Amino acid sequence: MKIIQRTHIERHDKVAAIERERNILHYLTYEKGGNCFVPSLYATFQNDSYIFIGTSFAEKGDMAGALKFFGFFDVATTKFFVAEIIAALEFIHGCGIIHRDLKPANILIKEDSHIMITDFGSANITKDMPIIFNNSPKSSSNGTKQIVNNDKSSDDQLSLTMAENDESGKENHINSESQSSTSSFEKDNENDENEATERQRRSTFVGTAQYVSPEMLNGEEINEGVDIWALGCIIYQCLCGQAPFRAVNNYHLMKKIQSLNYKFPHDFDAQAQDCVEKILVVDASKRLGVVSLQELKQHPLFEGIDWSKSLQTVPQRLIDYTPKAGPDPDPKDLELGFNEKIMQNIMNMERSDGTDELGLMRNVDFEKFLPNGVSDDDHEHLTKLLNAKKVAAIREKKLEKQRREHPYHKFVNDNLIIKAGLLDKKRGLFAKRRMFLLTEGPHFYYVDPAEMCLKGEVPWSPCMNIEATSFRTIQIQTPDRVYFLFDNDRRSVEWVQTLNKVKTTYAETIKKVYDKAILEDNFETIYGKKRSEKELEKLLREKRKKREKAEQRQKELEAKQSKKKKNQIL
Repeated sequence: MKIIQRTHIERHDKVAAIERERNILHYLTYEKGGNCFVPSLYATFQNDSYIFIGTSFAEKGDMAGALKFFGFFDVATTKFFVAEIIAALEFIHGCGIIHRDLKPANILIKEDSHIMITDFGSANITKDMPIIFNNSPKSSSNGTKQIVNNDKSSDDQLSLTMAENDESGKENHINSESQSSTSSFEKDNENDENEATERQRRSTFVGTAQYVSPEMLNGEEINEGVDIWALGCIIYQCLCGQAPFRAVNNYHLMKKIQSLNYKFPHDFDAQAQDCVEKILVVDASKRLGVVSLQELKQHPLFEGIDWSKSLQTVPQRLIDYTPKAGPDPDPKDLELGFNEKIMQNIMNMERSDGTDELGLMRNVDFEKFLPNGVSDDDHEHLTKLLNAKKVAAIREKKLEKQRREHPYHKFVNDNLIIKAGLLDKKRGLFAKRRMFLLTEGPHFYYVDPAEMCLKGEVPWSPCMNIEATSFRTIQIQTPDRVYFLFDNDRRSVEWVQTLNKVKTTYAETIKKVYDKAILEDNFETIYGKKRSEKELEKLLREKRKKREKAEQRQKELEAKQSKKKKNQIL
């Protein structure tokens, strides 16, 4: 069930995107007979606050979640996924639709591990397609735009009303009307202005930056080649664990895409590399698979794939894959009816295994294991002993799984990984993408994910300071230097909370290592040049003063320029 808030639609001007997605799903489901690689549309309905679109359910989440779970896929799993994506694109393109936002997050995984491509909000209709949706926004007598959606699956139609030039500040609203269902499409040949508008929409930059093709960045007219380009990026990411084009900001990312500035890891599969290189070509007409997907199917990477089958054989690794999910609630705890609280719970639902990131360090109640008639001291001793054994057993079980499945385990010296994620580490003017691995011990390693080699470790000390200076920026002060890390997912607060929790948990260990380094005169080897907490605070104050002075100078300059402009006008 896709649930969309009315306020979100209004705020982000998503009326056209929602209409487009709903109509495309209706067309593919009822006019084209549906396809196993595209969600079927079952129903659309709404209330005063939300729009609901009922489609096929994907029990195993999406490919982005699977990549996060596995780190990367082996060649067999990659071939399976890519073969099914190609089959899906063959159907979608054959229906005259270009997806334009193909990425792992939009590739759903069903319970049987087969895929579905979803999210057609950015999709486009090819120019030579002799149909256009007849339920486009219509002007009503009260000056509003109405979107009418028709389902064969429902007697009620969905109508979305968005006020235009509403100076009264009244809220836009969603209402439903009962109208006759229609499945017809009409060709729109109203005037040249409409054609120009449609051409402009076809070349508009949409989609996710890491998967956007050069022609979209350049504002050129696009074709099915944009989806083929995104497929090349997905092949790379499946085998590498990250997209081929990465940068600190979108400007540098786009420059890299336009200049084909990317590298392959040394252990990248040779056939897959050849396939990616033939797809990631700036000239869309020369891209493998653009003229015909049959060309792509014949590439050596897909040798052994039986294209006559609608569904490929699922690798065992995927059959065993079950995303973590919270336990089902006790029916006695459920409230009857449907209210705002329940809606928010659905929309904000997060996958969780019921433990925090430091779950191994929590105390467990072992009263039932203790013998009767023991003294308080013995009771405390036995509790600690049983607790330690239980924690050790849980740790060993998790560590064994990590050894088997985690691609970065070899870099952490057989320590249990508490948290891992890609962060940009800035040094000087440049920032480089690194996989940061927070482990027990504690240790905070960072690895080059492209070369798959350990680059270093952030040293722990009692005087280190960890703080989030923004939603993206993490600042870690150590005796020798200040680390600036950037999280593109804007979860710096989450990182800082976990790091500080680890620091508190291992406070005694950190102090022992720190004191030992001073006594054995190898402090600089571990921590660099020794600086006291006061010296670190002084350095930080100086940096803040410099930043504040620079900001003040900028404000003064802007004020002078503004004053100068006013004088010129007068």
